[in-house]
Amino acid sequence: MTKAQIKKFLIENPEYETVEDFIQFLQDDERTSFTKSDIYHLQDATSKDTKEIYHALEDAGFTFIPPRPFDKSRGYKSDDHLDNGLSFGPSAD
Repeated sequence: MTKAQIKKFLIENPEYETVEDFIQFLQDDERTSFTKSDIYHLQDATSKDTKEIYHALEDAGFTFIPPRPFDKSRGYKSDDHLDNGLSFGPSAD
């Protein structure tokens, strides 16, 4: 993010100005966890290392919610009708 983008972001989201402000925001919002997105927003706003932010939030008693892994894609050439676990043909007997 550019400095102008960060400034605009902080005007719209003042809770990300410092790690302490974010901790207070989480407590006021009665949240018990934080996400990868929260860490990246704090990193952009504060220019601190992600590990430092992560440990500060964990030390304050919050838990990290890891991102949900993406589902495996089948590919655009896969045949939906043949992927049912059944065998066809002469060896199926």
